[in-house]
Amino acid sequence: MKMMIVDDSKAFRDIIKELLARVGVDDVVEAVDFDEAIEKYEAERPDMVLIDMILPGRSGVETTSAILELDKEAKIIAMSSMVNKKLIKEALGAGAKDFLLKPTNEMALSTVIQMWGGE
Repeated sequence: MKMMIVDDSKAFRDIIKELLARVGVDDVVEAVDFDEAIEKYEAERPDMVLIDMILPGRSGVETTSAILELDKEAKIIAMSSMVNKKLIKEALGAGAKDFLLKPTNEMALSTVIQMWGGE
């Protein structure tokens, strides 16, 4: 399985890559913002995308919508360090399959991958 992490924090991307490696995912693409996420999604076509909802420039909600315009079958998991019902509702409304609270853990990440990673 190929995953893409969209987050402007290198430290958080590194943590997620470590958690993904522990659950058997080591094909990981990284992006820091909207533009890079769109460019890399088109080039790499990952099986699942983890998107931070708070990004520099365009938001994670906008990034989610844009990726789904490219590929209506994209599996996107929204992430945020803020428990904000409005943000969660916007992310799911834009087409995200699920929402993970940051920082996440191996069990939560594994559960989301198992739930949404199937073809």
